[in-house]
Amino acid sequence: MTASGNQEEDLEIDDTLGALEKIRRYINSDLILHRLYLVRELSEYAKEVGYEDTVSQLLPYLKEIQREGKEAALDTVVQALLPIVAHFTRDVNSQVRLSSTESVVSIASALAKPPLGGPQLLSEHIFPIITTLGKDTTQEEYRVEAAQLVHHLAPIMGPELCVEFALPLLLKLSEDTFRVRKAVAGRIGNIAQAVPKEVISRELVPLFVKMADDEIWGVRKACAESLVALSESITAEERASKLIPIFEKLVDDTSRWVRSAAFQNLGRFIATFEGRAVTPELLQLYNGMVAPTAATKYGDAEIVNYCAFDFPAVIYTIGRDRWGEVKATYEALVKDLQWKVRRPLAHALHEVAAILGQELTEKDLCPFFELFMKDLDEVKVGVVKHISEFLSVLSEASREKYLPLVCDITNETSNWRFRKLMARQLGKLSALYSAPVVNKHLVPISLQLCQDAVSGVRKAAYMSVGPLMRRVAEGDQRMRDEYVEQIVAFASTFPDTSYLDRQMYVNICGAIVDDVSPEYFVETFLPHLFALAIDKVPNVRVAVSQGRKDVGDMLAKLTQDRDRDVRYYATSAIHAEQPQAQKLEEEGAVPQP
Repeated sequence: MTASGNQEEDLEIDDTLGALEKIRRYINSDLILHRLYLVRELSEYAKEVGYEDTVSQLLPYLKEIQREGKEAALDTVVQALLPIVAHFTRDVNSQVRLSSTESVVSIASALAKPPLGGPQLLSEHIFPIITTLGKDTTQEEYRVEAAQLVHHLAPIMGPELCVEFALPLLLKLSEDTFRVRKAVAGRIGNIAQAVPKEVISRELVPLFVKMADDEIWGVRKACAESLVALSESITAEERASKLIPIFEKLVDDTSRWVRSAAFQNLGRFIATFEGRAVTPELLQLYNGMVAPTAATKYGDAEIVNYCAFDFPAVIYTIGRDRWGEVKATYEALVKDLQWKVRRPLAHALHEVAAILGQELTEKDLCPFFELFMKDLDEVKVGVVKHISEFLSVLSEASREKYLPLVCDITNETSNWRFRKLMARQLGKLSALYSAPVVNKHLVPISLQLCQDAVSGVRKAAYMSVGPLMRRVAEGDQRMRDEYVEQIVAFASTFPDTSYLDRQMYVNICGAIVDDVSPEYFVETFLPHLFALAIDKVPNVRVAVSQGRKDVGDMLAKLTQDRDRDVRYYATSAIHAEQPQAQKLEEEGAVPQP
């Protein structure tokens, strides 16, 4: 027999053996494939031997199989898979190299995890791949790839390995050709977030200062793009003394691409500072982004979009005390002719209001709120989505002033999504107004939306009934009774009523079961709910069957109540419910697909 024949024979698993015999024979095998085979087949072995033998004979092997399985898998990755991946990192096809780089990062993540993995495995198996790429003098792309790998692996390596391995390689590559330098410049920020601050100050900040002054504009642009990540990692003193001068040079660069990249990151750069540390010069640059000549001056038509998108971060950083320094900029953005500029401001209006507080919001933001409510749907939706949060900042008088505007949203016929957004917020809105105001304005809206033509609106509406009912109940008894009476009217089975109303009643019962007292629910809502269990429309009966569990759980709990009357009502309700439940089961009331 040949050597290859012997090798194939050694790899084979003896299928004549039973499950336990296979485990005993192969659990300590020197062959990785044998141990992996045991791990894969473990569940089948348990089925084969049965419960008793699994507990008494198979489970004792479980820990060993688990340990061996992990080690075997790790060995397989290192010995078989990693060399193949490493080979493809030097492939002539760029897409193949990209995929192999992603695979190296994934494998490194697995190798770094304890208890079987750790820094030693990275040093032994991953770093040689990167070093080989970084030292290759024949292909520039390989050295770029090395810089990219260092960037992705920095969080996995940890501080010690980054300082020991990644940093020296990065410094070496920073002296390479401009494409390699560009790759390094764009990755400095991620490395900075993985190493100690003293290393950043000693090594990375000087490197960044040098590269930001590179003769090639592509390298300077990469510095502009990575400046925010570096700024997040350094001390406040260095941020002010080193990075602000660099940024001021980048926004005044001879290349429009560098200027554009710098302005694109200005808002996020400001957000890395502490309030008072933001210099007037930085804010002046930010305010200059809305100037009519900014697009021409800086060579980027999108510059005003960057300004609008970052405004919440800027005002959050500088705080309400410096609102006056950016107020004119905000007004210019709100009135910009491009709806794409106005849209992010509409979505963030409630956040800006929370930062400014009640007085400044009512003075300066409410006029903008009114403008947004008259804007295009693409803009208006941002305000409507968060209208309850915006109104919560206002005084009670101002909230009531805007209540008619809020109510008008529900009359929106061309865009049902606005009605759905309002239906979702009725519960939150009810907490902002007194019980009489809720009863007069929000309750009619709730009932109207519960009968909306769009099912999504109806669903959102019935989910808000509970909070509305709780709020109305805080007023006089008459208001709550009137609201409940109108809800119960949905359960009417008169010929001229819609089955959708009866289905809505069932859904409301399921939604309010935790919002009213159990006694009140049993007495007021439950009889009508049981009556609908024999409704002539299958969809209504399906809704009842779907809600039975919640109601049943509540009734079962009430049968153990301390109060005798409560126990009586709950027991009576359960007895009344049983015939209806039996009828549902007999008719096969199940959810429709």
